[in-house]
Amino acid sequence: MNRRHYPSPVLINRGGHWINIVGYVTDVEPLAGSSPVLQSISVNDPEPHNVGTSSTFSASQWFGGPWNGDIMYSGSWFGKYVAVVEPPLEKGKVVVKRAKRTGGRLIKPEQAQQLAEEWLKAYRQEKQDRHAFLTREDVRPLEPLLVREGVSRKIKTAPHYYIVPFALPNESSDSRSQLARGCVLVNAYTGDFEEVTTFGRPIHYMSREEALAVVASALQKDARELAKVVAALMFEAGDITHIRSYPFWRVELGERTLYVDQLGKLYGKFLPAIPGD
Repeated sequence: MNRRHYPSPVLINRGGHWINIVGYVTDVEPLAGSSPVLQSISVNDPEPHNVGTSSTFSASQWFGGPWNGDIMYSGSWFGKYVAVVEPPLEKGKVVVKRAKRTGGRLIKPEQAQQLAEEWLKAYRQEKQDRHAFLTREDVRPLEPLLVREGVSRKIKTAPHYYIVPFALPNESSDSRSQLARGCVLVNAYTGDFEEVTTFGRPIHYMSREEALAVVASALQKDARELAKVVAALMFEAGDITHIRSYPFWRVELGERTLYVDQLGKLYGKFLPAIPGD
């Protein structure tokens, strides 16, 4: 990209999803013979469907999340990493600092919000045009959302992060909840910046009560009967979503588990992504 100045389509989530890398930041220019340290990766993503996102990942989150393994689906790309690029030039080496993604104690939601606002303040000073909405002075944070990664992981070993949504004042959905135009993702253990995302159009984050209402309707129950069930926001790349800033609700009903996406669609099971979706 440094030599040709073109975006690069890349297959992420171990072969489940295509995105377009549109930018990066390194500490030194990536030339032959140099060993740059990657700071961040910026991508355009067609998901959520009919919305689209523009996201910038910290380098450690890029390697801990979307670029977390080789292709797992059978075929000629099995066991490889896939990107569409010009004929290769000189080979090089890029260094990435790994991040701590689990721990013993979660930071509080108000801490996550404060850290997101501090990052946003520093971001405004850099005067970058990417994620332009978040450079506005009138954007306001909404209530942070705690998300657990990994459907099958145990709680103690699962990474967690906060989504801190940002919105314009007095911009609401039909349900009178505020609409988010972008968000900052914060490591729920260390407080480190992980990702910033802006949406192609404003979105509504579904509340716990709304998710339970979807489940209750499907089961022909009164929503009040489900008030004490275990329900939590989750993320794992798969058939439901590929976007960390667009997680789903997992609702546990005894031995049965149901999933509700941010549009209110109900899933009876968690399935891996269709290859190359």
